[in-house]
Amino acid sequence: MFLTLLLASLGVTLGQQDQPNIILIIADDLGFNDVSWHNQKVLTPNLDSLARSGIILEQHYSQSTCSPTRGAVLTGRYPINMGLHPGALTPLTPEGMFTNVTTLGEKLRSANYSTHAIGKWHLGICNKAYWPTNRGFDHFSGFMGGTTDYYTHNTRIIHGYDYRADTEVDYTANGTYDTTLIRDKANEVISGHDKNSPLFLYLPFHAPHDPLQVEKSYQDMYSDIPDVDRQKYLGMVTALDDAVGSIIDSLKQSQLYENSIIVFLSDNGAPGGNWPPNMGGYVMEYGASNWPLRGSKLTLFEGGTRTVSFIHSPKYITPRVETGMVHATDWFPTLLSAAGLEHDEDVDGVDQWEKMKNSSLPEPRQEMLYNLFVPVDNVYGVWDAIDSWPPISAIRVGDWKYIWRAYGFDGWSTPAEQGTGDEPGVPKEVKHQLYNLALDPMEKENLAEVEPEIAEMLLNKLKATYEGMGAAGNFSYPPPSAAGRPENHGGIWEDGWC
Repeated sequence: MFLTLLLASLGVTLGQQDQPNIILIIADDLGFNDVSWHNQKVLTPNLDSLARSGIILEQHYSQSTCSPTRGAVLTGRYPINMGLHPGALTPLTPEGMFTNVTTLGEKLRSANYSTHAIGKWHLGICNKAYWPTNRGFDHFSGFMGGTTDYYTHNTRIIHGYDYRADTEVDYTANGTYDTTLIRDKANEVISGHDKNSPLFLYLPFHAPHDPLQVEKSYQDMYSDIPDVDRQKYLGMVTALDDAVGSIIDSLKQSQLYENSIIVFLSDNGAPGGNWPPNMGGYVMEYGASNWPLRGSKLTLFEGGTRTVSFIHSPKYITPRVETGMVHATDWFPTLLSAAGLEHDEDVDGVDQWEKMKNSSLPEPRQEMLYNLFVPVDNVYGVWDAIDSWPPISAIRVGDWKYIWRAYGFDGWSTPAEQGTGDEPGVPKEVKHQLYNLALDPMEKENLAEVEPEIAEMLLNKLKATYEGMGAAGNFSYPPPSAAGRPENHGGIWEDGWC
């Protein structure tokens, strides 16, 4: 009783003392086949150790591209409910993630967590209301847009410097490899953390998104693979793995590890089959692999949406491989529940915390929306080859997946180390496709004509979702604004133009 009163007098409850540290790591464009537990050729010993001593989530789903997944993770909402369903935000988009949705950072900070975001933000540049320090994070170190040069931190095509310390431009980052910057800043935060409050460390890495840049020593680890892009890409993956290993060592040295929950996921499947295409002068580089899954990033096939993920915690989690459905939106309620906090009832995410701790419980999630948007492109013409109707959309209920419409690379690309290399793809449009993912995870047998009642039921669910969206159903991002160009702001990416 005396101890409880003493802690209360210090503004600390026993519950707060026990709240876990939360380390949320997002890899960028990591292929399903690009970690060692899916491909023995890949060198990821640190991630492998964490995954195998945690829960490997073999049916984890992200959105098919960058910004929507980041928003889904941080808000627990499908992109259709936070204004990100059209896809990734470009640097000149005069728009960002809706500011009327609560973020994981805001919820945790209100519960005495110290909150830090380090890495790639990609949820809006044009107004500081979209920036991390206004979305629940005490501190931010990283870049605001979608990709930069890993060393100079300048964007390509439209040249501008993009690296920040909180809201200030951080020129000291110039010349240092991006993965190294994130690693070192994370270690600095961990070593300096005040243990009177729990830590929320959000680490959205840039790697292994293109441009394919890495120290030659990492590339040389894969010199036997007859594909230079594949060598560089996997070198970037191994450099990311080393960074994660260093961060885990820091947690242990700071005595934070034992009471930590570590979540790892990719923001989408990897590029492949010449998709996504070159856009607006930006030349894509392809070195990743989603084998054996169909499709790639920016498609609603499994290769674009089913992603590498695990959760690890020495205190709360016992090792296993989980085959139940988990969606990126689930991390919002799940991590809040782990911290002993409540979440808004209107989120799309499902609380999976009890299931994570107890494998014998029923699967919490039985249904999932892949995405739904009308393909109208005001930027690079990605969707110019197809009509705007019907929406690009797909849904899964149980083992059944229905695709109303999809577009992009629809094949299966094998990596160079398997002997055949990545076959160039031609973007294709598909409609009215039904797959039983339990029997056909590679999406090879369309059963829409075999099981017409199931197909119609799932199509009607998508139609009802579209109708329920109202005006948002036809929402697309506004055209790029020249007011945001770096030459108007001293050569940097800045706010104040929307």
